[in-house]
Amino acid sequence: MADNRKMIAAGVVLVGVLLAMTACARSETSFKFHPALGICDAEEELYEAKNPMQELDTEYGSATMEYVVWKDGFLYVKIVADYSSDADDWEQADQFLSVQDEEKSKLTSLSRYCNYDEEQKQLTIEQEYRSITPQGQYVLELFDQTATIHMTSVPEYNSLKEIGTPVTHNGRTWVFQGTLEDDETLKLHAWGTSDDIWQMGRPMKEPVTPEDVKKDGFIQWKQSGIEGSSSFEATVKVSEDTEYELKIPGVSLVADMGENGPIAEVPVPAVDGTEDVDVSFFVGKDTYHIGKVERRKKESQDDDGKNKVSTEVILYVEPENLEKDTELLSINASWGELKSQGDPTTFSLKGSTFPPAMYVDGELAELRQELTLTYSEAERVPEIVAVRIDKLGKVWNQEYHCKIK
Repeated sequence: MADNRKMIAAGVVLVGVLLAMTACARSETSFKFHPALGICDAEEELYEAKNPMQELDTEYGSATMEYVVWKDGFLYVKIVADYSSDADDWEQADQFLSVQDEEKSKLTSLSRYCNYDEEQKQLTIEQEYRSITPQGQYVLELFDQTATIHMTSVPEYNSLKEIGTPVTHNGRTWVFQGTLEDDETLKLHAWGTSDDIWQMGRPMKEPVTPEDVKKDGFIQWKQSGIEGSSSFEATVKVSEDTEYELKIPGVSLVADMGENGPIAEVPVPAVDGTEDVDVSFFVGKDTYHIGKVERRKKESQDDDGKNKVSTEVILYVEPENLEKDTELLSINASWGELKSQGDPTTFSLKGSTFPPAMYVDGELAELRQELTLTYSEAERVPEIVAVRIDKLGKVWNQEYHCKIK
C-alpha cells in the first residue's frame, strides 16, 4: 500500500478540465440578453414576462414585479412590495408569494431571499421555483392579489453596444450602463461575459476590507440578477450634466465547474498528524498544488448539546502557475471515491466543503480557511480520498475604465 500511496503522492490528477465558453457566454454573431439573466448564448432557451415591471395593488400598497424569467428548468421571480412595518413575519416569503403553472399546479419553491427596508417600508422577495418545462403563462399570487404572467422568448441582439458601453480586456468584457435616478444619483449597471472558463464575478476586488470602503471612489456593487448571471448594480453620486468616469481597480473571476470539475486523488495520513504530498490539479490554464495534508480530531456539540468528535482532513493548496495578475481567492470542493463501473470511472459523492476555503491575508488573515474535509465518528476515513474541485474564485488585478454620460 505504501508504494501505491507514494505513486499517487507523486502528483496524479484524474481529470483536468478546460471548459469551453459557459452557457451564458457571448456568441460571436448574436446573443440573448435580459438584465436579470445577463448576456447569454443565442442558442439558449430563455423566457421572460411580456409585461415586466407590472404593478399590483395589494392590501399593503403597491407591488412591482421586477422580473419573471425562466432558464434551465427554473422560474425566477423578483418582487418589491410595500409592506407594513408592524408585521413580524416578513421573512416567511412562502406565505406571501406562490406560483402556479398552466395546469394549476403549485410550483415548488427551492430557494428564497427576503429583505425588509425599514426606511422605505418595502419588502424585496426573490424566489426560485422548479418548472422543468417552460410555460406560456404562470399565475402568481401575492398577498391578496392574483396576476397572470404571460411569457415570451428573451430577445436576441447583434452588438453589445445595443445594451450599453462594452470594455474588453483579454477576452473578458464588462458592458456598462448608467441611469439617472435624480439630479445627484446615478444608477450603474454592469453585465459581464467571458470567452474562457472564467466567468465575470463582482466588478470589484474581493474580499472588501474596512479600509477599502473608506477610499475615495469606492463603489459597492451588488448582484442584480440571478445567481451566475454576472449582473450587478450600484449607485453613485454625480453632478448634474457631468460625464461620469467609472474606474474599477480589479474584478473577481469564478470558474464554476460543478460535476465537470477536476478530480484529484489525495493520500490521507493513517493517524493524526501531517504528511507531505505532491498532487496538482488544473483549472483552465492555471495549476494548483497540494503539498501537505493534515489529519486531526475536532470536538464539538450537536443540536442536543451532546459532545461529538469528528475527523478533519485539511488540504493545503497553493497556486503553482497562475495567469498574470491573478490571485487565488476561494475553493469549493466535494469529496468521495472513484468507482470503476466499466468506462468511464464515476465519482461517488460523500460530502462538500462548507464554508469554502478562503485564501486571504493582511487585515483579513483571520478569515483564512484551508480546504477542509470532515468525517463524522461513524464514517471511515479512507487512505486515499477523491477530491473534486467544484468552484474556484480568484482576483484579477485588471482595471476597467468607462465614461458614462
